[in-house]
Amino acid sequence: MLRAPGLVLLLLVLGHSLVAQRKLELEKLHPQVNTDFDEIAPLVSLDGKTLYFTRLGSPDFERTLIEGEEDLATKLSAADYERYLGKIYTTLAGRTVSDPFRSAFNQDVWIAYSEGDDFDALWHPGYPLNNALPNSISSLTPAGNEVIVINQFIKEGGMGKGFSLVRQNADESWTFPEPITINNYHNSGPDVSMCISADGSVMILSLERADSRGKSDLYVSFREGEGWGTPQNIRSINTARREATPFLSEDKEYLFFASDRRGRTGDSDIYMVQRKDDSWQNWSRPLRYQKPINSKYDDSRPYFNAETGYLYFTSKRDGSSDIFRVQIAGPNPMFVTITGKIINSSTGEAIPAEIQTGFVDSEVRNTYVSTDGTFSIKVPKGGEYSIQARKPGYVGPIATVNYKKKYAYF
Repeated sequence: MLRAPGLVLLLLVLGHSLVAQRKLELEKLHPQVNTDFDEIAPLVSLDGKTLYFTRLGSPDFERTLIEGEEDLATKLSAADYERYLGKIYTTLAGRTVSDPFRSAFNQDVWIAYSEGDDFDALWHPGYPLNNALPNSISSLTPAGNEVIVINQFIKEGGMGKGFSLVRQNADESWTFPEPITINNYHNSGPDVSMCISADGSVMILSLERADSRGKSDLYVSFREGEGWGTPQNIRSINTARREATPFLSEDKEYLFFASDRRGRTGDSDIYMVQRKDDSWQNWSRPLRYQKPINSKYDDSRPYFNAETGYLYFTSKRDGSSDIFRVQIAGPNPMFVTITGKIINSSTGEAIPAEIQTGFVDSEVRNTYVSTDGTFSIKVPKGGEYSIQARKPGYVGPIATVNYKKKYAYF
């Protein structure tokens, strides 16, 4: 128990168990995840039990379409709504979209849970995480209740380029997307993707800009206060072809991405590079994965989970786009889960507040917002890490923890 003027943090360390290494065997995820529609962009929580993904062209989508503070999904007739949505998608595509419900611009976020190992419990969140415009999660954040989505949205209706942060409340509702500030951000290409490091200090983006070598290049951006610095081209990785869908390992040492560069097996292959120094410009020679990861079809959107050793990715090898995984490493948890409550030291009641976390020797601070006084955060191993509760009129002491990398904590 950590006491403070007005605030008390109650902390509990949850355990990790080690399991034996599995054979390198390709698995297609549960039929509730993979359907006849396209499923892309898998992201997995640090504990390996929650899967976020995007489903395209499904008639079961969130139809909320705000314009002028009105929801056209309830205002217009079914036929007029479909025609109007087709006009919006036509503008986005730059070509006629005659069937908006089946269009690739019809994108919704889905979430699958797994108490065992098969992601068999599915949830389709509603508005405001999803709406009738393209919705897709690009990255998770160090706070366990936040995600980064592609695009920026306006409450009165409309959408712009960029990224937004969405937070899940204690009652499982979602906040309206808040725009993320990236200095000198622009993207002239049709595609965009990004990831944020597990400690919240580094962002890797796939963009097409004036200094790009090809259709889209990988860029690095560093945290600057509440925003992000100007994206810098990682020229040692990029080619004249397309580099996209980056994912940075939890220790920030390995970068996974997809490319249609020369030497690929299919339309797009998955590659990995290792960082050589702290400049973020020097990387090892890209290594292309062999079968069963890469195939003669389109393989992309890699996402590695150290907790389980699984590499998740998207592939079109079975016709439509589906999500697969393969265990490429033994389980190696790099984070310890701490759960607990923030309580008023005078009354003992749980109170909503913010928890700020970060390495003691770093200026980067991540914020977890608790709406009911409970929290569950991931603390990285291998360094002194600070935790502090804050609320207007209240402030708690700075607690520090330091978990060794080679230990398993229970």
